[in-house]
Amino acid sequence: MRETDHQTEEESSDAIPKVCAIPPELEDGKGEPVRSGTCYVVGAGDFGDGCPVPGPDDCVIAGDGGYQACLDRNIRLDLVVGDFDSLGYVPKFPENDLVRLHPVKDDTDMHAGVVLGWHRGYRRFVLYGGTGGRLSHTVANIQLL
Repeated sequence: MRETDHQTEEESSDAIPKVCAIPPELEDGKGEPVRSGTCYVVGAGDFGDGCPVPGPDDCVIAGDGGYQACLDRNIRLDLVVGDFDSLGYVPKFPENDLVRLHPVKDDTDMHAGVVLGWHRGYRRFVLYGGTGGRLSHTVANIQLL
């Protein structure tokens, strides 16, 4: 097997625990102290004319296919979350900064990114790539506002 920058679905087909958008250790509502930076949550949809330019106090979370969108735009990532059905593979990313969701869930991967950012202490969010794909995802991402 050759070394690549991602795992195939076959390589990562271990039993995926059924998880919700909130990791179990955060279900009690305890998160980190409130941070002053911005949390950018990036999906794989349309970006329009904008692109995140994170500062040192900001956090960038990619939801599933948003991982590739960030790579294509040279945007640094702090966290990757998703079931990775859109991306087609599970990125090789530090274990503590990769949240793999079960594919059977009620919320979008971007929603999970917002929840994780909230629990990391962020209160200001900017969403990129949340529209232009599947209508159901576009509506769900608009509801996040």
